[in-house]
Amino acid sequence: MNPGTTLRTRRSLAAQTSIAAGAALLAACGAGGQQQAAGAGVGKEPVRLQMFNQAGAQQDVSDWTAMLAPFTEKYPHVTFEIGGPPAGIQFIDRALTFGAGGTPPDITYSVTRNGPTIFEAGLTQDMSTVVKREKIDLKDISKPVLDNFDWKGKMLALPYDPGYAFIEYNKSLFEQAGIPDPGKLWADKKWDWNAFVQAASAFARTTTPDQQRYGFALQNWEGDYVSFLRSLGGDLLDKDRTKLALGDGPSVAALNMWADLATKQKAATPIGAALTGAFNSGNLAMYSSHPGNIRPIQKYVKDNGAQWKWDVVPHPAPAGKRPVPVLFTNGLYLWKGIKNEGPAVEALKFLMTDESMLRYGALTGRDPARTSLISQQMKNLGIPENDPKTYLKLYQELTNDVRGLPWTVNYVEWHTIVQQQILAPISKGEKSVQEAVSAAAPQVNAVLQRK
Repeated sequence: MNPGTTLRTRRSLAAQTSIAAGAALLAACGAGGQQQAAGAGVGKEPVRLQMFNQAGAQQDVSDWTAMLAPFTEKYPHVTFEIGGPPAGIQFIDRALTFGAGGTPPDITYSVTRNGPTIFEAGLTQDMSTVVKREKIDLKDISKPVLDNFDWKGKMLALPYDPGYAFIEYNKSLFEQAGIPDPGKLWADKKWDWNAFVQAASAFARTTTPDQQRYGFALQNWEGDYVSFLRSLGGDLLDKDRTKLALGDGPSVAALNMWADLATKQKAATPIGAALTGAFNSGNLAMYSSHPGNIRPIQKYVKDNGAQWKWDVVPHPAPAGKRPVPVLFTNGLYLWKGIKNEGPAVEALKFLMTDESMLRYGALTGRDPARTSLISQQMKNLGIPENDPKTYLKLYQELTNDVRGLPWTVNYVEWHTIVQQQILAPISKGEKSVQEAVSAAAPQVNAVLQRK
């Protein structure tokens, strides 16, 4: 199936799903009292709940099986069918198919990017109602994280694990090249845009045919370009999320500065040209990343006997300004029209306990949503005994600076246009920022303004 057909099919399914989901809900409510009342808790009848997540890889299924094992031990008559699509990008299509067929799962763990589409299709519940009714404690969850789950005054999901974008850097490469360490510059309040450019450019001057070293690698991932864009004064969409903002003056200037790293300063590789292995190659000095990569890098260093050390710093901002890193979030969703809402809600309440959040952090390396748990999460990551030693400091310093992405219905559709028609060509010097944005903006805005 070609991309155009996929998008048309997705829109068709979305249009049908609200009706189908409503019909399914009415049918369930009228099925002789089979639907368990909200807040009824766990009854005595055998119940099998379906947890359909953003990804169904074996490791994901194993992690969530382990997460729910204590719940099943407490309630042996409640079991779980845990799954998801082979690839996360397939989640929306599968979810809309469930809705159209009137066969919803009970609960879901997903990136917030998927939230607006399944909520607007009438598939998932406003979790603020559930939080109030069930007295679910959202203590110590920061305002930026809670804001990222807000959709037109409704709560898309229960916040579970956030991740702040940051720059990981190879301390050993900096030491070998005699270039000032970013972490020390940050500690001395000298880590800004100019310091970043100077560091990345210095590696371009020290590389040789025998030892290829690179200062930085541009990515079309939001944690990279949007963190720079916002920290340099621009933004991705307007405040109403109905129009691309990359053509605005501050955004054009910020994108030019980002692209110039590859096209003018030769301080970074363009999109798609990073070293094989990227940061793990040991020859890339700096790279935009997120907490989900901490444990894999730790494992790579240990398993391969790598001799380099590494740490993390914020994305740079102009001197005197605060950085605005991208905030990513994952959450727990409750579906509409399900027959066993009572046990499903109890399972969600169990997962929202401190103990469960920390257990998920131990299994996956991902940070719990409650800021009060972050010190204990450092123990799960073996920090500060292991690199990155200053991650706790970075987390604490950035908690109030991070901002979520402007999620919308059909986010992947319009963002793919941005990646392919704007970011890729400007990173390679094939188009100017103004040319690329002017050509792509009508297509992006048409998706954003689609009714």
